[in-house]
Amino acid sequence: KLHELWKVCDTCTVLRDGKLIGKANLEEINNEGILKMMFGDVNVRTIPEDVVCSDEIVLKVENLTSKGRFHDVSFELKKGEVLGIAGMLGSGRTELLNAVFGGESYDSGNIELFGEKMKKNAGPEYMKKKGLGMIQEDRQRQGIVKNHTIKQNMMRACIYKLGKGLFVDRKMEDGMAKKRVEDLQIKIASLNDPITSLSGGNMQK
Repeated sequence: KLHELWKVCDTCTVLRDGKLIGKANLEEINNEGILKMMFGDVNVRTIPEDVVCSDEIVLKVENLTSKGRFHDVSFELKKGEVLGIAGMLGSGRTELLNAVFGGESYDSGNIELFGEKMKKNAGPEYMKKKGLGMIQEDRQRQGIVKNHTIKQNMMRACIYKLGKGLFVDRKMEDGMAKKRVEDLQIKIASLNDPITSLSGGNMQK
């Protein structure tokens, strides 16, 4: 972890995109300086003033229970709100979120999305069509298809928007993929390279 550098190191050497950025004496540099070396000039973003939490409930979970994993969990998420769910390893937080998204089954309870009651254990495809998304915590095992290309992995979640039936509009697919690379500033040689060719940070994007 970054803050531990000062406890175990005297100097810090930063590489970015395969190039030596610089070397610094840790007595003469702080967190901000190292982050600038790592990522370049980064604007610290704050929450826009027009983003406020409203009374509109977009996600409501009531008494969700899965025996042996989590019990009687209830919460509400309002529009504009950021809700954090924390817990020790094995506490059931991962299983809870997987169940809300439809990736794991649950025994009892209700889930409402945008005021509509969701079918019990309907599955991820159903929840995705209703407007819910999920970023897996283990990208290597759950977030990517290792034998697919960068472009194929990027388009997985929205493949149904790229054509009709079994046919994919390749021109649309290429355009969307290139825009995502630009928007997220992903460092790649080609969209057709294997996803495993990316660094951890670029793969996470």
